[in-house]
Amino acid sequence: GPTLRFLATTRFALTGADLGAVLERADLGTWTVPVGRMVVARAGNVLSLRERRSGLRAYIAVAGGIDVPHVLGSRATDLLAGFGGHLGRALRAGDTLALGPPTMPPADMPPVAERTAAGPLTVRVVPGPQDDAFTEEARARLQSETYEVGPLSDRAACRLQGAVLEHRGPGEILTDGMVPGCVQVPPDGRPIVMLADGPTTGGYPKIATVITADLPPLAQLVPGDRLRFTAVSVEDAQRVRA
Repeated sequence: GPTLRFLATTRFALTGADLGAVLERADLGTWTVPVGRMVVARAGNVLSLRERRSGLRAYIAVAGGIDVPHVLGSRATDLLAGFGGHLGRALRAGDTLALGPPTMPPADMPPVAERTAAGPLTVRVVPGPQDDAFTEEARARLQSETYEVGPLSDRAACRLQGAVLEHRGPGEILTDGMVPGCVQVPPDGRPIVMLADGPTTGGYPKIATVITADLPPLAQLVPGDRLRFTAVSVEDAQRVRA
C-alpha cells in the first residue's frame, strides 16, 4: 500500500481491509492504526500500509475530504476513463493532496464487522432480471455450487470460476441497464459480478443481482477466495438494507 506523510494536523480513519497500517510519529514512535477508529495525525507523521491481514481494499477518510474538483457529482477517480480525482490518474510518489475545511465535529464510528468464518462467503441474491434466460438446472446450480474468485477480477467485476450456467438461447440480449451486483453470464456460462467500476449497460443475461448489503464483503474477497449464492426476496433485501 501507499506511504502518506501528513503536512498538517489531520483527523482520519481507515476502514475496509486490514492492511497492517502504522503511524510513524517522531516523538512517540510507531503506533498500530486500528480499523474503524478516528485517529489524529500531526504534521510530519507518516502513515504506511505494511501487510494484508484481511480483505482486499482499504479506504481512508479524512476530515474535510480530499479537495479535488467534483466530476459528475463525485470526487472519485475513474482510472479506465481517465478523469476525476487527482488529475484523472492513480497517485504517484511525490503527489500532494489538499484537504477541504472540516465541516463536522469529531464523532465515534460504529463498530466494524469483521468476517471470521473460514469457509465460503454466503452472498445473498435476488433472482433476475433475466433468470428465465437460463435452464432450470442452471438456476439451481447457481445456489448449489461453490464458486472461486478468479485472477482477472478487479474493481469493475468479480469474475468467478466454477460450475458453468447454461443459457436457454444464444446467451446474448439487447443491451440494457446494469447496477453493481448484477450477476451477468456471457455465452461461456461463467458468472461475472459487476462491482463499483463496472459498466452501466451490458448485453448478456443477468441471472441474479447481489443485494446491496452483501456488496462490501464481496468486494473484499481476493482471488482464490470462495463464495456461495443464496436467493432471497426483494422484501428481505430491502429489510436488510434498512
